Amino acid sequence: MNPTKICMIATRHLPGDPRIFEKEAKSLSKAGYEVDIVIPAGKKPNETSGIQFLLFEKAPKPFRKISTIWKSYQKSKHSNADIYHCHEIDVSLFNGFLLKTINKNRNVKLIFDCHEFWIGHFSERIPKILRGFFEFLFRKYEKFILKRCDYLITANTIERSYYQIMFPVKPISVIYNVPHLKPNEKKLKETKIYDLCFEGFLCFERGMEQLFQITKEFCEQIEDFRLLILGEVNEGVDRDWAFSYIQENGLQSRIIFSGWQPYEKLYSFHIRSKIGIYLYHYTPTNLLSGPPNKLFNFMKAGIPLIASNLPETANILTEVGCGIIVDPFNLPQVKNAISRLLMNPEEGKEMGKRALDAYKNKFNWECEEKKLLKIYKNLTAT
Repeated sequence: MNPTKICMIATRHLPGDPRIFEKEAKSLSKAGYEVDIVIPAGKKPNETSGIQFLLFEKAPKPFRKISTIWKSYQKSKHSNADIYHCHEIDVSLFNGFLLKTINKNRNVKLIFDCHEFWIGHFSERIPKILRGFFEFLFRKYEKFILKRCDYLITANTIERSYYQIMFPVKPISVIYNVPHLKPNEKKLKETKIYDLCFEGFLCFERGMEQLFQITKEFCEQIEDFRLLILGEVNEGVDRDWAFSYIQENGLQSRIIFSGWQPYEKLYSFHIRSKIGIYLYHYTPTNLLSGPPNKLFNFMKAGIPLIASNLPETANILTEVGCGIIVDPFNLPQVKNAISRLLMNPEEGKEMGKRALDAYKNKFNWECEEKKLLKIYKNLTAT
């Protein structure tokens, strides 16, 4: 008997995405499923673990959206899967719905894996005068398309509650974006060379301006104070401002950019940092999405956190007792939190220990993997 074929469809991610490839796809492949990933062209991981990548090229604007719909549909159709696992509510889930409908004689299953708050994501890109009408149309589409799904997966409890109100009896599970336990088996040298660490894309709505201003002030007070950006700044206005600010204030040796690092190397940077920080603004997407990967990655490294008062972040930091919650726009409050942890290393060490214990016991992929495999076991049994 042939193994169950799974096709993951994503149109806004890269081939080596930590959630899609490193965690979900690898876990399913290891469990004996045959896995394809339909995703925009990019650098494939060196080790694919038997997973087939069906890559497509994105067209330039203004034809990008139509081209993406068509190309990703053709690749997904070619997969001829038994289960379509979709990661965006617009293009990928729409294609999954079409393929489920066309193949209804084969009892094809459809999963929506929500790791963004999509109505917030889209609304922020629509002019205010049109938002009300757009949200009306989006909610109609959302209810129609999600009703056809066999299972919903979310990355936090807010999204699960939102969908559970919409569909009280539909099966919905939370699967957090947590790291694997395995890379932590080899203990690395813990020389702390970075005072602050931010991971991921940095931009204005993720607190870039506040973070750089605070770094400048600490650099005037503390010799060799350094901020690590474990990622990059968004292109365009954000990047232009960032590098102008760094140049004008002589921070070239104080704000360090590592660039994007492979998933398995992130830990080696986190462990050399004293504090993990993110100062996300209170946008709809930031408030209702998350918690971000970086929160759990910092916990894995056993370092204390300073983070914006976002619901999902605050819930975990309060539960674990592993960090300080701040208002990202209150710079004196943020500076006091940094000073408190730098001047009281024992307190930071205790927070870091609680973070590490919570990671080992609860917030790791080995725990979440069991949830994912149970979902698939139940789906393939019906």
